[in-house]
Amino acid sequence: MKGEETAARTGKPPLSAPGEDSSAPAAGALSTQCQAITRKGTQCHNVAMPGTVLCFFHTPGAASAAGKMGGENRRRLPLVLRGAGTVHLESAEEVRLLLADTINRLRRGEIDTRTANAIGFLANIARPVIDAVEFERRLKALEGGQGEGKPGRKGSK
Repeated sequence: MKGEETAARTGKPPLSAPGEDSSAPAAGALSTQCQAITRKGTQCHNVAMPGTVLCFFHTPGAASAAGKMGGENRRRLPLVLRGAGTVHLESAEEVRLLLADTINRLRRGEIDTRTANAIGFLANIARPVIDAVEFERRLKALEGGQGEGKPGRKGSK
């Protein structure tokens, strides 16, 4: 009776005829409305999944299973660069060679852009460090060339 009263107020047909089981889909219906009751106490407005009386979100386990599958599909496995040995970046020339190799591998499709960006970013960090190390080597070489008592050093006579 309640369904008939609602139909009279809204102008929509009742969800089920009096005396029918409201949990079973109507015979011959291509899609039915989800029979779940929401937290607000109203009927869910989504379409039920084929062969059920519930929508995707109210079918037990369906949403969590889809979330797990989505997470597994997004998981990235570490990329192993074939033919790439250990890189020793001790000079600006070695950084240049690494970047050239990375660009070539990217253009051939051997690595993805995410990996190429990471290599470029790290090489950009390494370059000033290499410059500073080279500067320190030169400075030590200059300081080591001047001995005690030679002109140009502080404290010499």
